[in-house]
Amino acid sequence: MDARAMFGNRALPGIFMRWTRAIMAWMRARGIPAVGYLDDFFCVPETKEQAEEAMLLLVEFVTFLGFKVNGAKCEGPSQLLEFLGVLLSTEGDVCTASIDEERIANVVKQAGELRARAARGMVSRRALESLLGLLAFCNHLVWGLSLYTRRGFHFLAVTTGKRMVRLPHRLLEDLAVLEQVVRQYNGKRVVLERRLVDERHFATDASGTLGFGGVWERLFFILVWADLARLPQHPWFPRRAGCPSSRSINYLELFAVWWAVVLWGHQMSGRTVVVNIDNQSAMYQVGSWWGPVEYLPPQRHIFFMCAKQDIRLQPKYINTKETCWRICFPSWTCRAAWWSTRPSCGLPSGARIGTIRWFARIMLAILENFLKCKRKQHWGTTACFLVPVWDGNEG
Repeated sequence: MDARAMFGNRALPGIFMRWTRAIMAWMRARGIPAVGYLDDFFCVPETKEQAEEAMLLLVEFVTFLGFKVNGAKCEGPSQLLEFLGVLLSTEGDVCTASIDEERIANVVKQAGELRARAARGMVSRRALESLLGLLAFCNHLVWGLSLYTRRGFHFLAVTTGKRMVRLPHRLLEDLAVLEQVVRQYNGKRVVLERRLVDERHFATDASGTLGFGGVWERLFFILVWADLARLPQHPWFPRRAGCPSSRSINYLELFAVWWAVVLWGHQMSGRTVVVNIDNQSAMYQVGSWWGPVEYLPPQRHIFFMCAKQDIRLQPKYINTKETCWRICFPSWTCRAAWWSTRPSCGLPSGARIGTIRWFARIMLAILENFLKCKRKQHWGTTACFLVPVWDGNEG
């Protein structure tokens, strides 16, 4: 067997990966948890003795296959190890995965040089590409970093073919806070500890014309757009004058998620929360912190609240029909103390907030809407209302 690779053969990475997968399967069959990429192998036993045994077994097997092992590049059992550019540590209570200080310093240096050149005028497009390439790797380990690289990638897309470019003001603002973001959220994207999953039903929804709302188990909130417009407006609020994108349904759905996290986030702290959304675009953006540049304001403020309360949102698609059934026919008891808090920006007097037993109070509005639909479309428009009645019912 030829165990020496010729330089420049593009087929070799695929061939090496076949060998790597075979070696990993052989190790796992012997009860050793291991991963590999090309010629890099990583074993994660439970004890130091098991780690030494796994390393000797791996070296012996790879040598048996005809490959030469460089002992100087083999790392023995350790609780702090860099693998494929990722700094893995088990020195604390939980395992962490982060980027090292050298790479952070490189990010800060490149961002500073780029900002200094931009202050004098045009900059090389290739320099921006180099920085964004480095940040793309860091994004795998720095929680929320994609929210500060999105404008950069969008700018590259619209300046294709240019060698020198002038960086826009908002892109420079993102570069200015890169060091703070990288240091503050480094190692927090990859969760290597078991977190409590909040299984209570949590859903948000928004309408392009009426308003928005949300439900969390026994609690709910409803607010119409006209009432929201009377509140002090913030730069990330929807339906702003001169900003058409803030009126799109995707933007409105994201804002509903933000309002719900502000309202109930202090009760979700330290948990992974499943949020049901009937808009696939909003669901993807909340799950990946990535989306069109126009939607960055609500995305960032959702992220800030999640970081502040230590919440991990796990978006899940739910159709509108299922949402209505969940809201209209609950089976839970009421506890008024659970909904006594409100967002810091306050709710107007016209907003409704409370337990889910509000369905009977909006029955008239539902009937009115049904009759309007019936007048527009006589055939095929039906409704079914289930009204529970029993002896002693006060209603």
